[in-house]
Amino acid sequence: MNEHKIAKTAVIVLIINILSRGLALIANSFITSKIGVNDLTGAYSYALTLSNILTTIIGTTLTTSVLPIYTDLRENHTTDRANGFINNTISLTVIVSLVIILIVNMLAPFISRLAGNAATPYGAFAIRILIISVMFIALYYIFSSLLQANNKFYLAAMVSLPSSIVSILYLVFFSSEWGIYGLTFVTLLGFFLQAAFLVPSLKATAFKFKLSFSYKNEDMFKIFRVVAPVIVGVCAYQINMLTNGSIAFSYDPERYIVLNNAQNLGIQIIMTLVLAVSSVIYPKLSELSAKGNKEDFKTQLTTTLSSIILLLIPLSFAFYMFSYEIMDLIYGYGKFTKEYLLLGSDVFKMYSFAFLGIGFKEICDRAFYSLNNTRTSAYNGVVIMAVNIILSFILVKPLGLPGIAVAYSIASLTGGINILILFRIKNNRLEIKKLISAFFKSLIACIIMAAAVYFIKGIDFGDGKINLILKLLLSGAVGVIVYALSLLVLKTKEINILLKRGN
Repeated sequence: MNEHKIAKTAVIVLIINILSRGLALIANSFITSKIGVNDLTGAYSYALTLSNILTTIIGTTLTTSVLPIYTDLRENHTTDRANGFINNTISLTVIVSLVIILIVNMLAPFISRLAGNAATPYGAFAIRILIISVMFIALYYIFSSLLQANNKFYLAAMVSLPSSIVSILYLVFFSSEWGIYGLTFVTLLGFFLQAAFLVPSLKATAFKFKLSFSYKNEDMFKIFRVVAPVIVGVCAYQINMLTNGSIAFSYDPERYIVLNNAQNLGIQIIMTLVLAVSSVIYPKLSELSAKGNKEDFKTQLTTTLSSIILLLIPLSFAFYMFSYEIMDLIYGYGKFTKEYLLLGSDVFKMYSFAFLGIGFKEICDRAFYSLNNTRTSAYNGVVIMAVNIILSFILVKPLGLPGIAVAYSIASLTGGINILILFRIKNNRLEIKKLISAFFKSLIACIIMAAAVYFIKGIDFGDGKINLILKLLLSGAVGVIVYALSLLVLKTKEINILLKRGN
């Protein structure tokens, strides 16, 4: 794919991810409005966070390890050998997942007490049920990697739609009868659907599943060699999430879900957007690396990072300016009171400073992985984890729950800048001047955008959700137009590539 086609594909994947994530947020808002903000929903959120952490560790490790090896085997060897590698990976993943499920089931009461959730037996129950999702999501990541390697990106981006729809239907029609226990099983069903949703699309690739347990071969040894540093790097991020959740839960169990909702609204949305971009660019970088094409690799990576800058800086501005309005629109229903909205808004604002650091880290991680360097990302992940944990303990007392978000943002920016510097030093495949140019052009455009949107924010649209939606839509439309025009006036290359106006 050329630069224009990659940009177009990335934009379409972004749009699909935004719609999918929007539906997931609606499902989350129904949880607080239908079931409430209490110890049970806090325990559910904690159990879900724990399972998400484990699935992300396993899934991201699989994606970052499997895709470059699969691409290399397909490009430089045979398709049959590449498919055999995938079949071995699937069987090994199922075995490892079953072991994890068994261990967590035995430790569930201890994990629940560790989180300060000993008051209810539901905490251990939720952990035992939701941990089963590890196997389904691990398979989803393998299937998704296969599709991405074959330039099929759209179905993988839509994968959360079935699970969100199932959750919404349950919460609307059955939650009053079955409550939080029913939601737990429905959530597990949603995870199963994510993997099942991709199975039919695999027929469009050359892959054919065949049960295989042949682990003693050169290709599987490649995974074993790179997997440990990848796990360290991925674990560092997930430990941050778990630490933040544990500190928040022990500090204020009832309001933990407020932090969780603000985190989902901010960090998880940005992660979704960044991973959507990386899902398109990572196979391309792996292919260029396998072919030894250093110049195109450098150009592609620089263009991608510049695009990330142009995407995330305006989102940081927008989320900061409209934090309360966004929280109100998504979560301001039923039992989610104004007090919770104000607290969630403060947390949300602080998370908005982390966006650019997250983007740099995730894209540079994929660049390192495509070059078969997993150690540098692991080192950077440990740095981020250390900064986050230390600052979280320091800031939670004077600042409350927003202090946890401040700590996370500082750690993310530290890690993002650090990994950019490390990549430039180790590979000399990054055009820093172009990134600096993109940063300042985006900053200037955002200041102009913020000035235009500020006047709309001050207009009284009246009460009610419809008026709030109109206010956000008008602000968003004006912001996008002003920002895009400002970038065009500033002659930003990435906009020209997207519009196919430049080279």
